Amino acid sequence: MFFSFWPHKAEFSRVPKDLAADLISGLTVAIVALPLAIGFGITSGISAAAGLTTAIIAGFLAALFGGSKYQVSGPTGAMTVILIPVVAKFGIAAIPALGIMSGVLVILMAIKVLLSLGTLCLMQ
Repeated sequence: MFFSFWPHKAEFSRVPKDLAADLISGLTVAIVALPLAIGFGITSGISAAAGLTTAIIAGFLAALFGGSKYQVSGPTGAMTVILIPVVAKFGIAAIPALGIMSGVLVILMAIKVLLSLGTLCLMQ
């Protein structure tokens, strides 16, 4: 039951053409996202290696647990605006707490959207 949200074997295309397209798109994303992640690591005051490691782990997790085959995930410039002042004021040790807090906010917003959709369904 716990692993029911993992992708099933039937969800993957067996067509070689699709595999080639997926490899090309993954390479394209890597060419753009990895230097961007290195830059975010440097600008937030951590290190290039930390930015690169974070991008690889986050990309793997997004691919594994992503909800749509059309979903795009990767580092965003908006995080730099948040990370730089936090690291300047609280130091690098604040980064894990910031990640947990942002994850909780995303979950709370998802619950709010689900509740509002439920209300819309009841009204009709």
